[in-house]
Amino acid sequence: MKTSRRKLLEGTAAALATTALSKPTLAQAFSFTSNQRYPDPAIEILDPSFAKYRLYSSTLEQLATGMRWAEGPVYFPEERYVLVSDIPNNRIMKYSEKDGSFTVFRSPSNYANGNTRDRQARLVTCEHSVTRRITRTEKDGKITPLDVKAGDTILFGKYAGQEIKIDGSEYLIVREEEVLGVIEK
Repeated sequence: MKTSRRKLLEGTAAALATTALSKPTLAQAFSFTSNQRYPDPAIEILDPSFAKYRLYSSTLEQLATGMRWAEGPVYFPEERYVLVSDIPNNRIMKYSEKDGSFTVFRSPSNYANGNTRDRQARLVTCEHSVTRRITRTEKDGKITPLDVKAGDTILFGKYAGQEIKIDGSEYLIVREEEVLGVIEK
């Protein structure tokens, strides 16, 4: 097939137009202004069955920006801070009630999600990168993987695992990534 000068110029123009018109994928940005009116008009009830849970004396407060989405919050009342997973940016963020700062707690976080705390107020996190593991952050900052062994008492989701029967005994086979935690004795 012979390429003409016209076809080459048309192809180049199309490529330049596509590049110029495309937008990078960034965190959602919208203007936010705090509101002291009650009820706050920024709170929208999408399902009427949730209306009974609305607190009419509350308003929205923006604590931080720059995250594509944040989830897995866990509160540490002793130190007065909240940790949230910023999964796409591979980090855990920390909001301090003491001074209002919002800083990076851990980066990289192995795409952490599902944060909670144990009875000794240590952070327990599900990591979703290549590691696919559950870790505990010790008081000194050391990260300890929580291994699951045969006979351990574990926590798992409602729909996790596969039930099987062998010789009249029932077993639940759970994949490692479905384990939410190990209960220490």
